[in-house]
Amino acid sequence: MFKYKDNKIYNIEFSCIELMPQSSTTVIKNKIDKENVLQIIAFIIDELIELLEQFYILGNYQCFDPHVGDTACQIRAIEILILSLEKHSLFFYVNRIIELKQIQSEIHKTVTNLSNIDQIPKKHISILDFFKENNILFIINENEFFLFHAYLLTKYKNETNEGLTYIDHEKICTSSELSKKFSKKISRHSQQYLAEHSCDKIIEWAKFSKKPPNFIDELNKLLLHDDDDRCVLPCFYFTDVLVSVIKKLKFPILIVSKQSNSTISHILMVFIYSERKKKFIIIKENLSSRFNSPCFVVEGITQNIYWVSPYNFIERFNNIGVEEIIMSNMAAHPQYSGERLTLYKDNPFIKQDRLIQNNNMWTMLQNMKQLALINGCCKINKSLFFIQHIFCDTIEGRINKIRENNYFDIVIFGLNNNEGEKRLPLLESVGA
Repeated sequence: MFKYKDNKIYNIEFSCIELMPQSSTTVIKNKIDKENVLQIIAFIIDELIELLEQFYILGNYQCFDPHVGDTACQIRAIEILILSLEKHSLFFYVNRIIELKQIQSEIHKTVTNLSNIDQIPKKHISILDFFKENNILFIINENEFFLFHAYLLTKYKNETNEGLTYIDHEKICTSSELSKKFSKKISRHSQQYLAEHSCDKIIEWAKFSKKPPNFIDELNKLLLHDDDDRCVLPCFYFTDVLVSVIKKLKFPILIVSKQSNSTISHILMVFIYSERKKKFIIIKENLSSRFNSPCFVVEGITQNIYWVSPYNFIERFNNIGVEEIIMSNMAAHPQYSGERLTLYKDNPFIKQDRLIQNNNMWTMLQNMKQLALINGCCKINKSLFFIQHIFCDTIEGRINKIRENNYFDIVIFGLNNNEGEKRLPLLESVGA
């Protein structure tokens, strides 16, 4: 993952212990403590091997859609897209997996040796020294560090019958063979890291996309902490930064609209930013060549009984523009998560002096809220497109997921278009 300092790119490395909810200086007092930390690091290595296979070998980007509990899923989507650009050769990741399996062997040896020693060791020892002593301390890079937390909070998330997402601690217990207390500690550790990391990334990307200094200064002031002490920023303003990154790095935006009042179940469209036209344009041809490329996926619902055909919906969506539709959704969305920040959810500049100082930013938010209501991009008017989730996936991955849920009447805009056709291309319906 790139980091910028003095106009140079550099990498960050972490100790494997930093993936654990314990500190490297935590003292191991007995044999049981040793067995527990060995079990924890064994579980972490299992997850690392899995995520390397899923991300770098199989390209299953939907496996990295973590439940953090904030309103910043779109930040993680951009980060996954950036990481997809930084892949090494397949041989590199196969070798890394072999390295991790060798460390697993060392852990198994240490576990075996433990059974041959007394219940109480001769001296107390820190986790760091214990790992060094048994040759199981290893380094991971920042990409692996981020992906571990994202994978853990995706693999072990679940949904209630009411559609609420939560971390399934029982599932972590079963997989790790550790206590529920550990399960809660490691998931909280991952959530807090990703929340803080996401806010740091927004400031970094704001500079990268050359946002004005006063905008960046204000972003820093708008950083607050929610009920679980996670770092949070107002979603409208950080999404503005993300859109700038998407433009700069030419990431495709995949719109997935679930049509609730239509014979068509879903409509899919792909947009890319055009420097020449200074706007996002819908891809009208050769879409099949992009099926396995990762996209910034924006998934939502359309509730409108008046669309005559999918063509009418797509034409109106395209005329309004994907950027306005995304930003108006974000303006209508609560700006912060959690009960603690209820006062700031509709107005991040609730204090009068800050409201006056940031009149332009406030006006932009209010104008977009009005557009959300007019265009049908908010909770009380979902007639055009109401965003439900944002993540990273491929077009093929989304089609397969939609079909898994027994929806087969999917319309994908831009398939099999004849080159040189001046009018908007015909729609391709992808059936069973």
